[in-house]
Amino acid sequence: MNTPPSHPHPDRRARFERIFRERYDSVRRHAVRCGSSDPDDVASECFTALWRRLDDVRPDLERAWLIAATRKITANQRRGDVRRTALRDAIAAQPQAPLEIDIPELDPTIAAVLHELGPTDRQVLMLSVWDELSTKEIAFVLGLTRSAASVRLHRARTRFRERYSSMTPHPTPTSANLIGGIDA
Repeated sequence: MNTPPSHPHPDRRARFERIFRERYDSVRRHAVRCGSSDPDDVASECFTALWRRLDDVRPDLERAWLIAATRKITANQRRGDVRRTALRDAIAAQPQAPLEIDIPELDPTIAAVLHELGPTDRQVLMLSVWDELSTKEIAFVLGLTRSAASVRLHRARTRFRERYSSMTPHPTPTSANLIGGIDA
């Protein structure tokens, strides 16, 4: 595999920039004609490949090389789209199985409460308690702001405590505080 130098020769860079200016629009149009769902992504991937292989591409075949690469990249993209759609349809067609929390030492009442909570509450509580993540880490994992993660965790803890208290006439301090998390 021919990798480009970390500091490309000025002629190499100039050649790539010339090809990019001259051919970007035609590569993108060809991706559209080939049925691309994201022609900008195809063009980006095509020119990334060109940069890596530029020294192997004959100057008289630059356009042909780009068209061939565009066709291959678009075909890969379409196959990926088909696979993703089929997987999404298969998942949607599956009946929703009940939650089974398999933590042997888990109090049955706690397991029942977690089972009754919504998936968002359950997820944030599991990240906090079982994975021992801080609010900052939960925010990162879930793609939220820290304040949004904090609010979500607070609400989940409140719903957990309310439901747990209604199921347990005299909750023990250890069980009642279990869902507190590491930064409660």
